[in-house]
Amino acid sequence: MQSGNWFFALLPAREDAVSLARWAREHVDADVWRLYAAEDLHVTASFVGPLRAELHAERLAQAAANAVADLRPCRWELRGLEGFPSGQEAKRVLYVPLVAPRTDLEEGNRAWWTELTRRLQAAAQSVGYAVPDTQVPHLTVARARGKSLPVPQLEAWSRQVWARQLHWMGPGKNQRYQSFAQVSWQ
Repeated sequence: MQSGNWFFALLPAREDAVSLARWAREHVDADVWRLYAAEDLHVTASFVGPLRAELHAERLAQAAANAVADLRPCRWELRGLEGFPSGQEAKRVLYVPLVAPRTDLEEGNRAWWTELTRRLQAAAQSVGYAVPDTQVPHLTVARARGKSLPVPQLEAWSRQVWARQLHWMGPGKNQRYQSFAQVSWQ
């Protein structure tokens, strides 16, 4: 089993990922930030971290699939540009926050996210992993190439995307992360 971090991720539809990667290329300086390719863009739904054994990866994927299978797709809005680590002016990671869209569905979408993360945490706990519950829903678009940097200042923008698939992501052989299992919602 490859060493590295494991997490659950919502992947945007291919056309949304291509559009978001294009947006990042147009607004973020690629000389100082390493931009993510369209196929690497994802919204981290629940971070698990390193696993102790390959068996745990399979058991956790199955537990999570069972836990979230009855959820419906949900529409979300990506808005702005922020960075990690929080509380510091200089950042190592640029991300777009995932927020409920400004519609009548806003409370329902927040409840959907809360339910999704609650179920993923329970699935992880069922196979012996504790998942932090203080995560920020986000789509990472770039990492600093060298030292930490301030977040680029942008005009206000937003884009709506659908959450239709949950992927169980882990270290890849020829890429940073790869999908090992997925659940699709209709």
